[in-house]
Amino acid sequence: MTVLKYTLLFCWSLILLSMIIFIIRCHPFIRRKKDANLNLSETIYFIALLISGTLVLSSLLQTLATDFDITQKFYQDKAFITLVTSGSLISISGAFVFILFIVTARGLSTLVSFKRDPLIEFNANNIAYSLLRAGLLLSLSFLISPFCNTLFQYLLPTIAIPFYR
Repeated sequence: MTVLKYTLLFCWSLILLSMIIFIIRCHPFIRRKKDANLNLSETIYFIALLISGTLVLSSLLQTLATDFDITQKFYQDKAFITLVTSGSLISISGAFVFILFIVTARGLSTLVSFKRDPLIEFNANNIAYSLLRAGLLLSLSFLISPFCNTLFQYLLPTIAIPFYR
């Protein structure tokens, strides 16, 4: 069962990583590009987005491993359905946490850089602005992602233990 667990977690992590890349691809500075070339400021911010997504995914995968163990032990009769429903709920909440990190970091960057338009700054290859946005995103991710594990654990299947006298 250990091989099945880690194979399933590996496949699930590839799906989650592709979700994170899809969310990054929907970001305005990537979406506006017609050619495949990114300038240095866009690349710095893209890497910060990827690292932030990986931080969220690391705690999410730990929770999914716990989900697999709980499902295998307590829900053997409907293991697949329980694993898919709870795993999907945990994964979607992780995607929302990642999007929340992006939106919050953008809000914090507007407090520092005031009325700058991010698309104009990225197009002008403003590396200082890109480092500021990337630093805010990464610091927010490093600070908040350990607490996301608690949120993800609330979404695990419940364990019913009878009371003994």
